[in-house]
Amino acid sequence: MGNRKLPTYQMLVVIGSILSSKEEKLCGTQLITSHKILSGTLYPILRRLKKEKILISEREKGDPRKLGRPLHVFYHLTRRGKRYGERYNAVAIAANPPLCQFSDF
Repeated sequence: MGNRKLPTYQMLVVIGSILSSKEEKLCGTQLITSHKILSGTLYPILRRLKKEKILISEREKGDPRKLGRPLHVFYHLTRRGKRYGERYNAVAIAANPPLCQFSDF
């Protein structure tokens, strides 16, 4: 069987949000504000997805003083992450069609 864990609803929200974003990358702040996921929930999810090689992260370049804010860390899906998201999106839609489509996020 293996030790594979099924994704949680919040994990699917994170993966689906990145999959459906125009730039195919999002920072934690965007996920927190758009989906009301608390940082204490979000960042452990992001760490787990990075550990499982579903996400990679990239620190924004620039001068925080000129930007007027701290630099963001952007999260991108790997090829494996895109396949993972598409597979579980199909399962979520089959289980609950009106609520689970990533395009709704």
